Amino acid sequence: MRHLIVKLSILVMSALMLICIFDQTYFLFTKQKREPVTYVFAPYPPRENPYQIVALGNSHTMMGIDFTNYQLPAINLSEHGAKLPYYLTSLKQYHQQIAPSALIIIDISHIAFSLQPPHRLDNLQTAYYNKMSPFLIPKLNISFYLQKHLCPFLQSFAQIRQDYQQAIKTAHHPPPATNEIELNDDFNLVETIQAYLASNEAELVNHIKPEQIDFVSQPWSHESTKLSQQYFAQNLQTLKELLAYCQLHHWRPILITIPVYNELENALPANYKSVYIYNQLAKIDLGKIPYFDFTQQTNFSRQALFFNDADHLNKNGAKVFSYLLLQKLIEQGYLSHSVDGYKY
Repeated sequence: MRHLIVKLSILVMSALMLICIFDQTYFLFTKQKREPVTYVFAPYPPRENPYQIVALGNSHTMMGIDFTNYQLPAINLSEHGAKLPYYLTSLKQYHQQIAPSALIIIDISHIAFSLQPPHRLDNLQTAYYNKMSPFLIPKLNISFYLQKHLCPFLQSFAQIRQDYQQAIKTAHHPPPATNEIELNDDFNLVETIQAYLASNEAELVNHIKPEQIDFVSQPWSHESTKLSQQYFAQNLQTLKELLAYCQLHHWRPILITIPVYNELENALPANYKSVYIYNQLAKIDLGKIPYFDFTQQTNFSRQALFFNDADHLNKNGAKVFSYLLLQKLIEQGYLSHSVDGYKY
């Protein structure tokens, strides 16, 4: 028995040594940097200046909301590929740092209700490993977590898998052209924004190609494993829980939909937003919770200057949309004029 234990120990030690050698060699030859490991096992402790406004959403919100000119503590907790359960998880992780009566901006994107809920093979959850307690991450894949987080010498295997997935995504996704024009926010940002929004002419330099529009519109409007109407009920229930959690902490939730490029809107079925957004929200008793649909501002959505691709704003678009959002919040009495830090 003793000899068997010794042999097994030698075998395990040898395997670990080979794995470590492979791991070190991989990062040496690929010249990739290891991801820093941050251990988070509990909600964050209170901060001196609690956040008074929080944004929750996926990449549309992450790229589309910029709180730079909001004169109050604010944080954007959005993440690429985030789904409604991750919105709730983010609030639970940060709840001690959010002020009572804080505004919680919740993006109800075109695909918020049709996205497949988190599951154990959902690689998007890895974005939260350094930010959230594993006890809060929905459907945590323990194997992924150990590879990428608790056992750094296994990071190469996780990185190889991620590189392969990114290569597939890049091969099938038309890369957006870089828009070199950038709005100047040193002195005339508001004036420039108002001029663009008042214009009846669309931006002539259209760098968003038809194939980019098709790449988004086709999966959005067709049933698949990742996007389907069968997920409506489950995502709707999550939104109810999210709103209830906000009310439990005396926060003020506000639902919004961020604009996408006008040509993408036109490529979707005529009743798309009714089926995928409006009809779903109608099933919730929102009470006094407001919903602001910014997709109705066609002078905004027609400006290619504001978009990185068919469904994401670029830096210009984020500046403009964030200004419009702030003005709406002030107009509706949710914020005072004193928080407006834009230069006029």
